[in-house]
Amino acid sequence: MEFVVFLNLPIYIIALFVVWGSVNGRWFILSLLFLESIDMTLLPLFAHLQTPYYALVVLLNAVFLIGVLGRQYWASVLFKYTRIQYFSEATRQYALSPHEAAICLLFFMSLVVNLVAGIEVWLYLSYFIDNTFVVEYILNPVQILVHILECLVVIAYITKPFKAKRTNKYDYIN
Repeated sequence: MEFVVFLNLPIYIIALFVVWGSVNGRWFILSLLFLESIDMTLLPLFAHLQTPYYALVVLLNAVFLIGVLGRQYWASVLFKYTRIQYFSEATRQYALSPHEAAICLLFFMSLVVNLVAGIEVWLYLSYFIDNTFVVEYILNPVQILVHILECLVVIAYITKPFKAKRTNKYDYIN
């Protein structure tokens, strides 16, 4: 599963270049890049822990959901404090696409599976159950599937046509 975890970052970087002309698309991909960098920084630090690791993954999935679904709010907060016009445009042009909703669904699926795995590990360490079925047989395949589907959804997102703001005053094509 190690290589699949690092698959998202290059796809996000490529996606950022592809959607650069769309304020909403750029803000979405920048948000994903920021959240993915937090994920890639924190998870290796806590990978050796047992139950706290799953709690951290659940927390990170919740942060991903809040980060993606609250992009309009975060853009308005950033505009309020920085007065950078881009964040005003991102607030004004915000629209949740079906692709973004699909990514949120994937984050939620990962949250649920990791929550169940964390509870299962806690029960195992407390000697309430004898084996960790979810951790041994379900968690890794689901996480691999989530990462691959997330990459495919981002690829599908960047292949949709974006309406970039025209900057050439002589461009008469609508």
